[in-house]
Amino acid sequence: MTKFRIKPIDVEAVQYNGENESEIVLFTEYKTIAPLHGRYLTVSTEEGVYRLYEGDWIIKGPNGELFPFKPGVFEAIHEPVNEWS
Repeated sequence: MTKFRIKPIDVEAVQYNGENESEIVLFTEYKTIAPLHGRYLTVSTEEGVYRLYEGDWIIKGPNGELFPFKPGVFEAIHEPVNEWS
């Protein structure tokens, strides 16, 4: 078995707070649908359709690909980037 480390890359991310549907829709370039009843958004990614619940994150990779993350997983592997240093 060989161990690997994820290469550090900068990504853009938005956290769904239950009220920022418009921000998520723009961020995902209109690949998001809010259902009539429910507290989640449906996001279409290259890997399938996912439900984004309040607190979940959606990230955009370097090639524009979208990945949903639960808060604990997101926080375990991502940290804020200071663009000014």
